[in-house]
Amino acid sequence: MPPGVFTTTNTGQARFFDDDAAPLVSRCQEIRLADGPAVRKALAKRAKAVAQDAGCDGLPDAVYEQCVEACRGNLRMVLQRVESGQLADKARAELTRQLLAMPVGDSRRGALQAQLDALA
Repeated sequence: MPPGVFTTTNTGQARFFDDDAAPLVSRCQEIRLADGPAVRKALAKRAKAVAQDAGCDGLPDAVYEQCVEACRGNLRMVLQRVESGQLADKARAELTRQLLAMPVGDSRRGALQAQLDALA
């Protein structure tokens, strides 16, 4: 039987160990991940790869990076937003906002419009 993988945040971990979790914890191997810009960028890259494999991508890398930040590095939460379509909806709204705020003659309008069209 393959091992299970459990993830938690620092707050969740503190609450978890306040309870009588010793029998479960004694069977676990703890792997701590550093939290910083490089790790969060790697999490965003992984989320995008999962979304591409599932056929629900089309979003710029920056959207995934912003989502990882908003989710405080919680990859499961990011993937839930991808799966539910919430990430694409938010990206569509943000790209639309940027496009409307951009002057008509701005050379970046074409790239923004292409990103928006890719989400349709």
